[in-house]
Amino acid sequence: MPMPSEDKPSRSERNIKRLAKRWIAGDTLEQAVTRAKELNKVGIRGVINFLEEHGESVSKIKGTVREYMLLLDRIAEGKVQASVSVKPTQLGMTIDRKLCMDSFAKLLDRAKMNTFVWVDMERSEYVQATLDLYKALRSKYDNVGVTVQAYLKRSAKDLDDLLAINGKVRLCKGAYKEISSMIVGQHEQVSRNYARLTQSLFERGNNFAIATHDNILIEKAKVLSRRYKKDFEFQFLMGVGEKLKIKLVQEGFAVANYIPYGRRWLEYVLRRLR
Repeated sequence: MPMPSEDKPSRSERNIKRLAKRWIAGDTLEQAVTRAKELNKVGIRGVINFLEEHGESVSKIKGTVREYMLLLDRIAEGKVQASVSVKPTQLGMTIDRKLCMDSFAKLLDRAKMNTFVWVDMERSEYVQATLDLYKALRSKYDNVGVTVQAYLKRSAKDLDDLLAINGKVRLCKGAYKEISSMIVGQHEQVSRNYARLTQSLFERGNNFAIATHDNILIEKAKVLSRRYKKDFEFQFLMGVGEKLKIKLVQEGFAVANYIPYGRRWLEYVLRRLR
């Protein structure tokens, strides 16, 4: 995996690179698909993400669309049990929202019912635009879901709105650095809010994802799943909770592993470190 600089790497850069190998499949699409196939053998699905953010030009956005189109083809051809996850800024949200919408539509048309597409959530400045995008897509496509981040104050209201349209939700805690006025608090407050949102998903949602490594929250979801018979899956990052993933599969739960790949890995790894 190449370093972001051609200079001789420092010790800290070498350490980050070592961590990156734990959390990232590699530079190429084929490495990500291979990792997903390996996980499928032990009953775990993949959630594949191409690490590319902020498409600054139409040509770059079109290149990212081609990459995801190829990825969707590889998943279908190989009968890989995997979904894909796409950031709206990858597909032009910051420069042309119609282009972003059209680009997602192309991916969903290619995916059809064979592959599920997750719309990733990014920093708070993009949340409303992302939700508007998702609601428009959801009115036309069934194989699309969106991410809700439990550390944001607005997420309870956002989740209510999504459940009202039968939205399919991936619930995570949130990894972006935000100003204090936007978030519910520190770790304990975020976990409490996550638990409340999880309750709402089991009561009123379906086909959702519980994306956390928090054992207490995972246990809460397991308890709720015995009361509410819903289709859902646990989602994990690569390189985290490996024994727990297998245990959940053995207990009969659906489990998926987030599999990022690509050369633009540094920003992703720094978010994970934070």
